[in-house]
Amino acid sequence: MRWRDVHPLDVSSIAALAKRTPAEILRVAPDASCAEIKAAYRRLARAYHPDVADAFVRRRNQEMLKLVNRAYKALARSRGC
Repeated sequence: MRWRDVHPLDVSSIAALAKRTPAEILRVAPDASCAEIKAAYRRLARAYHPDVADAFVRRRNQEMLKLVNRAYKALARSRGC
């Protein structure tokens, strides 16, 4: 992932993203199915994995991956996936 490929939502601070709902973090509808949640999680986990990123965004990607993991766990738990 290069800096030009970063979604505008991700440019804001990690603290602001942490205040969003799990569905907003994963970029899915609030009533998304288990399959949609899992697909969104895998897409974002791949995009934000620190080993795939450039060196200058690696730290941000680590924090984003933590947020994505927490959001996935909360959403999957609430849906019974």
